[in-house]
Amino acid sequence: MYSLTTSSTIDKIFDLLRPSCKGMTRSQVYTDIARRLSTLASKNPPWTWRYVQGIEAMTIEPSPHIDQAIHSLLAFLTNTEPAQIYSPSETVQLQALTGTIIPGAWVLSKSLSCAHPACTINFIPRVPWQKYCPLHKRR
Repeated sequence: MYSLTTSSTIDKIFDLLRPSCKGMTRSQVYTDIARRLSTLASKNPPWTWRYVQGIEAMTIEPSPHIDQAIHSLLAFLTNTEPAQIYSPSETVQLQALTGTIIPGAWVLSKSLSCAHPACTINFIPRVPWQKYCPLHKRR
């Protein structure tokens, strides 16, 4: 599934950078955006302008890594809190081990229901293949 918000976010970045990119071709502007994103995300080798353009055109699905960098770049360019850029988002109450989660931290994964048939615990997995809550993990 392609992210309309990521595509429109690149479009907003493009519009914000347009005044400082006078005389540049469209591919040169995408190259500048790709360079900024790669620097922001410490990506080596850097992303290419074609990857960024493909994400905006919705012909390429963005990786989670570039998706985060795109939203962070927009937050930087607009002097906005990153939490206001990601949409939709919501504040929820979580139970966590003392000192493990900084208040206001972003959770970027989905919660799951424990795969144990009798368990009613919902949890956020530590690894993508985790199926059981800590009480029912298989040893």
